[in-house]
Amino acid sequence: MKIEFFNNFNNGDIHVSREFIKDIIKKTNSSNVDYFHKNSERILLDIPEIKTQPKINNIDDHISYYKYYDRHPEVFLINTWYNSQPENYKKYSCTLKTLYENFKLIYSELKIPIETEDFYIPFIDFSKYQLPQLLETNQFEKRIFISNCEAISGQSPQIYWDELIFDLTIKFPNYLFFITNPSFVKRNNCIHINKILNEQSIGIEVDNWGPLLQSNGKWYPVKIDETTKKYVPNIKAGEIKNVHIFDKPYRDFYAYEKYTDAQIESVRKLLVYWCEKFNIPKTYNEDMWDVSMNALSSKSGIYSHSSYRLDKHDIAPIPNLVEMLKNL
Repeated sequence: MKIEFFNNFNNGDIHVSREFIKDIIKKTNSSNVDYFHKNSERILLDIPEIKTQPKINNIDDHISYYKYYDRHPEVFLINTWYNSQPENYKKYSCTLKTLYENFKLIYSELKIPIETEDFYIPFIDFSKYQLPQLLETNQFEKRIFISNCEAISGQSPQIYWDELIFDLTIKFPNYLFFITNPSFVKRNNCIHINKILNEQSIGIEVDNWGPLLQSNGKWYPVKIDETTKKYVPNIKAGEIKNVHIFDKPYRDFYAYEKYTDAQIESVRKLLVYWCEKFNIPKTYNEDMWDVSMNALSSKSGIYSHSSYRLDKHDIAPIPNLVEMLKNL
């Protein structure tokens, strides 16, 4: 039997189930395991048996597993999403307990033993990642990474992060805390990654709607629906007619507003000027369209907003922009 996994949701959904995945792979002696999702393959880079594949469309996300998926008698397809069993999700919400109850059924079907719940607390083997240089310090006992952004999914109450971060830096003075987003906390053992990168960067803002969604045959900018917390067409913003459609989705969207020739030329002139003034390499970076370790480690070069954050869509690799960057 070939074990495969799928999850049609976001980064956190992929991350939290990693210990179940590692355990199942080990106990079933699996290798070359396909994981179907829409996110970066870097999320599970420390699990070498995993091969990331594009997300599966037209599948019921509320079913825990599929035997003989797509009529293949040897395929056992496992859903790693919190809400794969709605009765557990309603009872325990967005917690490890929910996943544990979900996977009990899967372990039973696979006829393998399940460990205690705390065994499945997510652990990342950072030795498998190329870490930014600013994270590679031995001056502190431990390094703690905190993503202090808002929970936009609505699955968690908002947290006043500054108070929590401040308390942690006081309680653990020998730990170094890395904070992703702006914070008012100023402590010797607290580093604001966003501030460091901003102080070393020159930003060029391009006026563009970015990703688009279709409604009644017309393309519109996107917005987040307050009820479903999903992207929907923003009809009030008006129709966008200058549209580029990708063969494969970029950051979950097929369609983006095109950049005008005037915008491309203005960006080109600015890049030439700043690169010459500050001796910035004009070499085209193939990795700039996804989170880039070169960008995060402050390696000099030309990058996009998408090079730093998985939740950003700007700039998009639209052909006329890519061609300009390659020929600087």
